[in-house]
Amino acid sequence: MIEDRLRFLVRHLGAARLAGVTAIERRRWQTVATNYAVKARVEDLEALIQAFPQYELWLWRGQADPENGQLAPDTENMPGTQAPPVSPDPQNLVYDENTYFRNAMAEGVTDRVLHLLNLTSLKDLAEVNSKEYVRWQSIKRGNARLRADDLEKLSRFYPQFRWWLLTGEVLPEAGQTRPVDVPPPDA
Repeated sequence: MIEDRLRFLVRHLGAARLAGVTAIERRRWQTVATNYAVKARVEDLEALIQAFPQYELWLWRGQADPENGQLAPDTENMPGTQAPPVSPDPQNLVYDENTYFRNAMAEGVTDRVLHLLNLTSLKDLAEVNSKEYVRWQSIKRGNARLRADDLEKLSRFYPQFRWWLLTGEVLPEAGQTRPVDVPPPDA
């Protein structure tokens, strides 16, 4: 779902409006927005959030909070566009005004994912010798890039670590913790 929202936002804003876009980057954005065979990377998500921080909450959760400066794309003024559906999430967090003002991706999501993968058994995530198992193995070894849908799968499999994976913080009041044996990525 994150990837669907990312594609929608790139189509909505247009690849040329992204900050610092060169011809190569513009082509990459156009490919990500239109070709579903090409997976969005975590770097794509980071760049989009950095260029348009007002859409960060919508990208992550499919929600808007105008009071805190978090917007959703204006789909009503664009004929023929519909926002991607928001999946009902039983692990939906309760946010306060302080949770919006951080760049969640800039704080080492990939490092936290790798720490979590080192703590867990890949057999829990996928059947041995399946394509998905091989993919997780490649990510763990550093041979493959982490994609937005990989992050979403991992946060669905470990919902108690979802907020920690995204931001590096814990929200005990919402049941969001971090793995006990995992040192912080900075350490």
